[in-house]
Amino acid sequence: MKVVELNSEPARNPDVVLEKAKGVYESVLILGYDKDGLLDARASTNQDAKSILFMLEQFKRNLLNGEYKNEE
Repeated sequence: MKVVELNSEPARNPDVVLEKAKGVYESVLILGYDKDGLLDARASTNQDAKSILFMLEQFKRNLLNGEYKNEE
């Protein structure tokens, strides 16, 4: 799994991140803050609540373990 480097120029623009993701993934979960500062989430319809939670937990574990350092 790759994460756009958190402090890179492209990662500062959500539209660039989303554009780079087009056509790459089989299923997705998008988390973000809208322009009013409210947390918003969207997911592809091929996932149920269990698989979304599993995806979140895998990401959290990998992030806490430093597995996304220096990835582009």
